[in-house]
Amino acid sequence: MLVGDAVRITLPNSLGLLPPVQALAASVAERMGFAPRERNHIELAIEEAVSNVIAHAFEPGEKASFDLILERVPTGLRCVIHDRGVPFDPGRAAPGAPGGGLGFLLLNRFMDEVSFANLGPDGKELRLVKYLHREDAADRAPEEDLTPYAPPPAAETPVEPVPFSVRLMHPAEAVGISVIAYKSYGYSYINPHFYYPERLVAMNQSGELVSAVAVAADGRLMGHAALELPTASSRVAEVGAAFVKPEFRGQGALDRLTAFLLDEGKRRGLGMVYVQSVTPHVYSQKAAAKMGFTDCALRLGAMSGMAFKKIDDAPAQRLSLMMAGRMEAAPHPGPLFIPPRHREMVARLYAAMKLPLPEGGSGGPGEGAPGSGKMVITLHPVFNACDLTVGTIGAGWASHLRHVLRDLCLKRVDFIGLSLPLIHPAAPRAAAEAEAMGFFFSGVLPDPAQGDRLLLQYLNNVPIDYEAIRIHSETGQALKAYVRSCDPTREPEGESHV
Repeated sequence: MLVGDAVRITLPNSLGLLPPVQALAASVAERMGFAPRERNHIELAIEEAVSNVIAHAFEPGEKASFDLILERVPTGLRCVIHDRGVPFDPGRAAPGAPGGGLGFLLLNRFMDEVSFANLGPDGKELRLVKYLHREDAADRAPEEDLTPYAPPPAAETPVEPVPFSVRLMHPAEAVGISVIAYKSYGYSYINPHFYYPERLVAMNQSGELVSAVAVAADGRLMGHAALELPTASSRVAEVGAAFVKPEFRGQGALDRLTAFLLDEGKRRGLGMVYVQSVTPHVYSQKAAAKMGFTDCALRLGAMSGMAFKKIDDAPAQRLSLMMAGRMEAAPHPGPLFIPPRHREMVARLYAAMKLPLPEGGSGGPGEGAPGSGKMVITLHPVFNACDLTVGTIGAGWASHLRHVLRDLCLKRVDFIGLSLPLIHPAAPRAAAEAEAMGFFFSGVLPDPAQGDRLLLQYLNNVPIDYEAIRIHSETGQALKAYVRSCDPTREPEGESHV
């Protein structure tokens, strides 16, 4: 069935229809502009995913059906395979099955985004995205426009004021934004979509990205920043993608861009806005604090370092990020079920953010949720990281997590983030089970719409030099000390990795 830019079909659990399904996917991809090699990758991914569902999602001999959705998204084509077959069972799942052995990690050979969602009573979903690779900034811009920026002027050189305005991006300016990203980072910037102007335009049109630009009075593009949303309907957004040309630094462009986006976020009804600042220095943390953001989570080694063009000294370790939030709406009413071990630190973070802490006690076992509950597994190949977002916590949740963690470690994923719903009575029990596996405290993320979350993290043989992590605020420094005390792999105070 065709619905707008999506095709949805219901298939029997039989391999007989696999060839025409692959042909349909290839036809949709061809109409979207994918090259022959990319269409072949999509066909191979469909073959792998559909075969796994047919082989493992249902009981032997059972006659059943599942859904395949092919959908145009701002970055390209999304393929979703949804079934209501056998609930996820780590002991039963075979290697290669979606969610079983995490064999879908192999799909990264063919697709650009891979995630798996256990939906509890609603079944399971495998979500695959293939980017539409049109020309990027380096293909389209003149060579002289791609020359790396010269070093910023010396501090003693006075900065000549430049009149400028801040507004939402015009579609024609997307190429200029991509050029700024390329000139600043080469091809190492963490979000690859910023190299493709068409994607920036499409993501702004969909609402997944809200780009603001600083423009000089003479029309020169000075800088860019954006609200980045997980989905267009989300009420929590990250302020990021901040690029300011070196020749325009010192003009206050970043502050004005951030202030503009905060106002725009309020206008769009966002409830929570956050930033993630790097920690080799405190400059971006200071800027965030000045804009009213409060430190709430420290994500250790969450991303690989970005390589600045013409700069050879790459970061000595994976980059740790300080997450800081700013509430824009009334907080979620709760109640919150906080693990007793972390109550004091959580209370300190909430006090710093000037938020109430409606505690609901130590919680219960959470046996009411069927199976393993609901969890979305999202891989970030660019960072060699993965985020596990838990919706509900079931009786078999710990077995599920242990199975997922084992396979991610075998695949040598460096950083694994875990987000638990504090509004779920089983949160304290789930946190203790995760910590028994090696997860440890990261922080909290308030969410006025969906409910506040406890953030944990797992480092897969990633050394962390805590002395190299620079923190600006007193709250952040206390958080760093607490995270270090919780880290099961920490070295004694005064020692560091070399």
